[in-house]
Amino acid sequence: MSGLLTSLRYALDLGVRLGVVELPVITDLGYSWRFDKGFSPDGRGEPYPDWMIPACMDLPGNPDEWGRDVLAVRDRVAAFDELGAPERERLREEIDRLAAPYERHFRAMLADADVVIAMNMTLTDAVPVTLALLRVLDEMFADGRRTGRVVWWDHDLLKDYARTTDGKRLYPVFPNELTPLPGANDYTHWATLTPAQVAEATGYPTDAVPVLLPPMVPLSIPNGDLGAHQLEFLAEHGIEEDQPVLVAPKRVVPEKGVALSLRLHAATIAEARRRGDPLPVLVVFGSLAEEREHAQDMLGLADSLGLDGLVIWADGVPLSSRRDARGVHLDEIDLLHIARKRWGAVVYTPDVPGVEAASMPPAFAAVAGLPCAVSPFKIFASVYPGYSAVMVGASAGELEQAARELLDALAAVRSADPVIQQKLAKNRDIALQTFGEDHWRAFWQELAAAFQ
Repeated sequence: MSGLLTSLRYALDLGVRLGVVELPVITDLGYSWRFDKGFSPDGRGEPYPDWMIPACMDLPGNPDEWGRDVLAVRDRVAAFDELGAPERERLREEIDRLAAPYERHFRAMLADADVVIAMNMTLTDAVPVTLALLRVLDEMFADGRRTGRVVWWDHDLLKDYARTTDGKRLYPVFPNELTPLPGANDYTHWATLTPAQVAEATGYPTDAVPVLLPPMVPLSIPNGDLGAHQLEFLAEHGIEEDQPVLVAPKRVVPEKGVALSLRLHAATIAEARRRGDPLPVLVVFGSLAEEREHAQDMLGLADSLGLDGLVIWADGVPLSSRRDARGVHLDEIDLLHIARKRWGAVVYTPDVPGVEAASMPPAFAAVAGLPCAVSPFKIFASVYPGYSAVMVGASAGELEQAARELLDALAAVRSADPVIQQKLAKNRDIALQTFGEDHWRAFWQELAAAFQ
């Protein structure tokens, strides 16, 4: 599951503790419109945790044809400025055609909802879906028809989420007349993750005013003995008790920098062998199905670097740990708990500019009391001012230096060195200033007041 959903999980847990949120939550994970993700089109093949009630739309036609149509709209919306008037009119008609079944779906799904959280719907992955949702929400809540609230919670915005395919941007740089946006009204809240995103959204052509609502991290990671399911996971993958476990909470897509993490891991393995230390194991969180060609490239790179048996491809981290016929699948907290007990670290190396939003893995490291190895991505210094990390460059010399520093940090944590303990405590304070519960506590309380 994506970091989007894990951060929502922590926020919902806080809402439950405050007596504001009732579980389970009716959830549409977007499988009926994110055909670029490589998963089951209707989402029914994806296990759901018990705090979710899945609401998957039945596609009105052939899934492959529908998917091609949805993705074609995405690409034409991104290229809107290049379209002539006739092409734009045909695109409007196509958007309306595709929106109709989603309207019916949302009308049924949300019939009894009091609060709707729409996550990352301002990006133009599926303009017909966002348009359909806006129309249904207006039917439900406009003009005081019933009490309710809608939260548009955007983790990525158009300008700085510069993903490309075949050399072309997936999203326009700025909203155009075909990109739906939240509007100002009594029931709508619009929130983004960082001050830079708030500034970008403020310039969008809408009278809605965005506010800052960062994602949450758990306030702590367990430090007690590992559970049976965690020990089973370690045994399944042949991880010895003295091997450090490094975790890479990232998707296996080009901009997340898995290749750089693998090269760092190869350098770390070489340095560990030189020192006679146990060989660390790297757990990569992301699904191998999201971008299959890139995933195959990464598997090939790991083989070429001699990392057989030293990289575990989690192939997607669930929202809650579970066991199936393929073995044990651990959630984020359970994997961080293992890293904490096995003297590990967090590795986070995005290496494509313009695709990082809040970048939470350093915060996960901080709350788990773990060292963190990071590449110098654009917003690191502004989101984590004063954070102590092993900085990872791309050259051979920089990777060798980072590997030495990372192993030194692991050894210092294992020996309870007071200097690194002080640095890690400071990292925790820095992370919780941005990703603690204060923003969400205030938000849930404001939301609850609307229903009193």
